[in-house]
Amino acid sequence: MSRIKGHEKAILIAIAFLITATISFSLGVEKGKNLAAQRTNLRIDVASSKAVAGSARQPELAQQKKPSEFSGKAAEAPQNYTIQLASFSSKTSAEKEVAFLRKKGYTPLVIPKGKYIMLCVGNFSDKETASKVLAEFKKRYSDCRVRRL
Repeated sequence: MSRIKGHEKAILIAIAFLITATISFSLGVEKGKNLAAQRTNLRIDVASSKAVAGSARQPELAQQKKPSEFSGKAAEAPQNYTIQLASFSSKTSAEKEVAFLRKKGYTPLVIPKGKYIMLCVGNFSDKETASKVLAEFKKRYSDCRVRRL
């Protein structure tokens, strides 16, 4: 009566394995989401601190908009934009370009993304302001674009 047959034992082991795998996968997804959120917050903090300490060559850098006291609207979080100049697969190429930009008086922002390194400049409060500065960089970086931080 209390005996479990061979095939029933195999089925129970398979069910236990599937439950364990599902729980492990779910925990991994949550951990990945938390790591991604931390990296995003770190990038925004770094970009904001560099924008505050930015050079005189970037007068249009983001300025925090203060919500009107009488507007009655909820305060919106500022949307940070930057200009992505290029992406590099080698660290030495990226370092050379960072040195060039610093020599020109800019404060570059380096964002590692997988096996590539993205090179950005500026922290703008809106896309229109960033687009105005974009024209200056189009001369050297033909594929540069405005992107959200």
